[in-house]
Amino acid sequence: MTPPRSRRARRLAAGALVALALPVAGCGSSSGAGSSDVDPASVVPASAAFYGEVTVRPEGDLRTSVETLAKKIGNTDDPGGEIVKLIDASFKDQNATFKNDIDPWLGKKVAVAITGLKDPRSPDYAIVIAATDTAKALDSLKKGEKGLVERSYKGVKYTFNKVQQQAAAGVGDTLVIATETALKSIIDVDKGGDSLAKSDKLAQARKSVTSNGLGFFYVDPVAVVGLVAAASPAIGAQAGQLKSLLGGEKASAIGAALTTAADSIRLETAVDGQGAKGAVSDAADTVAGLPTGSVAAVGFGNIGAGAKAGLAQIQQLGGIYSTVIAQFKTITGLDLEQDVLSWMGRGGLFVRAKGLTDIGGALVVDTSDQQKSAAFIDSAQGLIQQFGASSGLRVSRFSGQGAKGFKLKTNQIPFPIIVASGGGKFVIAIGDSSVREALKPTDTLANDAQFKATAAQLGTKPALYVDLKAIIAFADLAAGSDPAYQKAKKYLQAFTALAGGSEQSGGTTKASVVVGVK
Repeated sequence: MTPPRSRRARRLAAGALVALALPVAGCGSSSGAGSSDVDPASVVPASAAFYGEVTVRPEGDLRTSVETLAKKIGNTDDPGGEIVKLIDASFKDQNATFKNDIDPWLGKKVAVAITGLKDPRSPDYAIVIAATDTAKALDSLKKGEKGLVERSYKGVKYTFNKVQQQAAAGVGDTLVIATETALKSIIDVDKGGDSLAKSDKLAQARKSVTSNGLGFFYVDPVAVVGLVAAASPAIGAQAGQLKSLLGGEKASAIGAALTTAADSIRLETAVDGQGAKGAVSDAADTVAGLPTGSVAAVGFGNIGAGAKAGLAQIQQLGGIYSTVIAQFKTITGLDLEQDVLSWMGRGGLFVRAKGLTDIGGALVVDTSDQQKSAAFIDSAQGLIQQFGASSGLRVSRFSGQGAKGFKLKTNQIPFPIIVASGGGKFVIAIGDSSVREALKPTDTLANDAQFKATAAQLGTKPALYVDLKAIIAFADLAAGSDPAYQKAKKYLQAFTALAGGSEQSGGTTKASVVVGVK
């Protein structure tokens, strides 16, 4: 028998997937239902660590863009009809259909909230669905289910599924499907408790991102630490310090919005607090200078400066964290800050994959002190030779492409790994050709047509870039005629590239990821 916890996890995941599919199904629906404008956050506790909502009855420009994207991705003129078929198939064992059992009462939004954590694998969650008729909604939910019992809390009757360990009730103008503990916390809100909808944190998070998108997501990092600390004694001991590093109880939450256009899907996030403008620019400039033909590229800004800042925060925690840092010098003979981080500047990573036998890539970091970076490489080589020989690691000197260092080979990896420095750069590369491309690219992404088109969709310089068309072509070689892959390929081939970047706006850092659709 499948453990109840696993069934709950699968059921929650299935519910989330259905919620994401409903905007397309709703577009294809002729029903007049969906007049309920209730905000699902109005019944969610203000202390919720995570909250996410999807508009399942899109209107106006949003509806147009969703329909256009669905047609492109699904390669069909009737994406709504196709999604309805999939939903009906998922409810087959309950003898239910979208048209008869969901469409008549479905409101405009579906939300998911995490309200507690019994242990790291068992969150208290709630799925909150805006409903025009909660009685009809509950009737459809009960259809085909077994092990149901009726219970009540503070005068509110609810259904409890003993098999699924899941409760359901009509609360206000919403249908709530949740763990029993989460449902009771939602009933508490309905009876006058503090709701997330009235939280200043949620209001600020909503204000910081695009409104009227397809989806909105909210994370309170301090609340997340609190939940994890309550479920894990080891983390609980450090909870106060971790919360302090995040800014304390008054720290801002993170808001994110999912938006659509005719040729792209965008996820944008925003968090208050001054970020490092230079780091943002450095990361984007690094990516633009990485080799054209990279299937993936990411910039890290100034690695040394960023690592020093992180190191300072870790040292504030003390205990085992400081001990680990001290042991670095004992093992390597190098001071982590003075001998390693001091010379590290801008860094980037690229991956190339032209075929199953032609795979490569490199981490490339600007170095301000060739002597210190060479000393670090010598130390790394000595440690690998000392401790890696018994594992089959073979180390030899490397000199070429204007760089010097060492080459590492192992039976588990068919390509040599090269660690070297030269030309003002430190490189960890897979294969000799990757060293060459890292030091002196034949051409750069800044001149690549698809990179420039995706950057235009993003609206800022990318610090992350993934060539989805190239990855799909590579997957064709690897997956061959696998039926599952061929079925997924129908949808995947609509995507062109993914790009991510960030920018500063006053005291807010805004980051976006966009996926192009052809």
